[in-house]
Amino acid sequence: MKRRYLVLCVMLVIVLLASTIEASAMNTGFLTEDMSEEDRNGAQENNMGKVDMLSSEPKFLLGFANYAISPSGCFAVSGSYLTNNLIAVYDSDGNYLYGYSVNNPGSIAVSWVDDNIAVYFVRSNTIRVLDQNGTVLSEETSDDAMYNQLTANTQVIQDTTYVAKHWFINHELLRWGSYTKLVRISDGVECVLWECVPIFLVCCISMLGVGLVLLTTVVVIRKRNHRISSEQEKN
Repeated sequence: MKRRYLVLCVMLVIVLLASTIEASAMNTGFLTEDMSEEDRNGAQENNMGKVDMLSSEPKFLLGFANYAISPSGCFAVSGSYLTNNLIAVYDSDGNYLYGYSVNNPGSIAVSWVDDNIAVYFVRSNTIRVLDQNGTVLSEETSDDAMYNQLTANTQVIQDTTYVAKHWFINHELLRWGSYTKLVRISDGVECVLWECVPIFLVCCISMLGVGLVLLTTVVVIRKRNHRISSEQEKN
């Protein structure tokens, strides 16, 4: 009788452990738990985290904030665009596959769950897994502050190193969310997977150029007027 009771207890423990593993099957490195129905309904009512598929490759204003590499070698980059966040997914050769626009004013970070994108919403500590059509496959919450880990500019995956670089200064401690280049280093050979020129930077340079032209014009006009005034006084 005792032996039978012991076997039943062991089987119950195994079932409980198996159900726990299944409930947290995101496999992202997060410690997650189920999202409450109240939190899920509240997010839906506020239209927070609403995902729309992009019809074309997005253009990032400031470059990208973080990236993630899938088991098959595909990669995703994410960055902000006004009040939305953009996510673009590419194959291992850097060819654009698909992308999302996420209605969320706070920061996000991306990871992979098999061949699906996991979006980490920093403010709400929510993790949402999306398929290639933008369908939400699962949604959980996390108590871990994973943003710094996900925004690290260097990742090593299966003896291959991936590095996100800034347009001007590159250092492993710089994480201000303006990476403009993603490179892959394998067997000492560096290959650029993705690169962009931030639109915001182009606008700033253009405005600076216009400002210099206007300043130069004002200076020339003032000098001309001063010369004319001096000649008139002499006469």
